[in-house]
Amino acid sequence: MDGKNKPNVNTQSLIFIVKALTLAIWFATLVSFLLAKPGPENKSILRYLITGTSQPKLSEVEMLHMTDVRAWFLVLELASLVWLVPQHAYPGPKTAMVLLILTLGLGTLTLVSFDTVWTYLHHLLFRNQFWILPESSYLIEHFFDTFFPAVLSGVGIWVILWWEIMLLTPAKSKM
Repeated sequence: MDGKNKPNVNTQSLIFIVKALTLAIWFATLVSFLLAKPGPENKSILRYLITGTSQPKLSEVEMLHMTDVRAWFLVLELASLVWLVPQHAYPGPKTAMVLLILTLGLGTLTLVSFDTVWTYLHHLLFRNQFWILPESSYLIEHFFDTFFPAVLSGVGIWVILWWEIMLLTPAKSKM
């Protein structure tokens, strides 16, 4: 392969990172809905998040929050289009090690203090207080307990992908 057609290292690394991240988030979403307490609105909520075609029967404040969550799902859906881009190279072992250490650190922090990570994540993603729902809300009753295992499963997928890159990429190889 001549230098002209050689894949750009940074671009290829970014493509892989976005692929790995979107896979982990979709997997965590699936786990969350599979583990959710059964309820009449669960399918409607999932359909709303992915397609926007249903209108779940939730309280006004829950729907305001779901509208915000739906916006993030649109970002996820757009980011998932990166799967259409061919993967010619993978991040090197140094990049993989840094991301693996950061992920394990975040995973450990989540295990130690899930509420803190949960709250910080919501402050980061949402510019309003609609995510602060009463304990009696449908979303809290049916989904809150599933988010912890879902997040951990998503982190697990992410770690497995980076660990695989570490094992498969020769230490001296360059992209």
